[in-house]
Amino acid sequence: MVKKIARFAIGLVAGLALIAGAHTASATLYYGSGENAPNFGTIDLAGNLNVINAPGGSGFRGITYRPSSGQLFASIRSFAAGGAEAIVTVDLGTGVATTLVTDIGPGMRAMAYDPTTDRIYVAPGGLGGSAGNRLGWLDNLSTTPTLTDSQGNFSAAVDALAIDPNNGTLYGTMDNGDSTDNLITIDKTDGTNITLVQNLGIPHVGSLTYRNGEFIATVDNAGADPNDGGLFGGKSLYSISLDGLTVTQLNADVGDWVKVEFVPEPGTIGLLAVGLAVLRIRRRRQG
Repeated sequence: MVKKIARFAIGLVAGLALIAGAHTASATLYYGSGENAPNFGTIDLAGNLNVINAPGGSGFRGITYRPSSGQLFASIRSFAAGGAEAIVTVDLGTGVATTLVTDIGPGMRAMAYDPTTDRIYVAPGGLGGSAGNRLGWLDNLSTTPTLTDSQGNFSAAVDALAIDPNNGTLYGTMDNGDSTDNLITIDKTDGTNITLVQNLGIPHVGSLTYRNGEFIATVDNAGADPNDGGLFGGKSLYSISLDGLTVTQLNADVGDWVKVEFVPEPGTIGLLAVGLAVLRIRRRRQG
């Protein structure tokens, strides 16, 4: 039994190391904007936007990448403010959106794919709490995604989520009540146990994505809630350390409200696939 546990632990570490290694290799930063006629494209850390397409809808609410299938998932508001969101996949080359679920529910503020569970964690509303005040998750990603409610209410709105691929830790940002946001970690089992990492001293983080041992975030440095009034994201890019102690503004204003997600270059996707396969084999053997 001890040998089996040791072999499982070694395999788990190896799989996570491969996944983390792929995340530190070359990657492209994609964005979805939150204006009433949203755009999809790439963005560099200087804030320069390269529009690929306008996929329709009324604004990106969340965006996340699933490397095992090469799919970029997004929630796009289907109609005017107060409406529900559609879950779509967006073609990285053309920006064309394919609808998977027409109406997943309102207030889908944030999305983060977890390679250790093959699940997308979300911060939705309309599940017994106000928008962004409850953790949920999407399963059945290869067919028709289904939303599960965690039954756990946050004490304040969570507008951004990100997974650390080294260990599967779920991070988020939460309003501190003084026009600044806190960086937090969230228990993925029910969403009720939240640990404060650090007050960031910046207002309203609209999205987070992991890259090279830190987060890249979109921030509304004007102080308005980036999820109000039909605007879903932030206007400036920041880098944030995992402990929340180092926060650096990377540009002044990208000129649009955006959600961002890093996508590995094609040469590193194979490395991600191998890491994910190792994790799945180890989980089957443990079971």
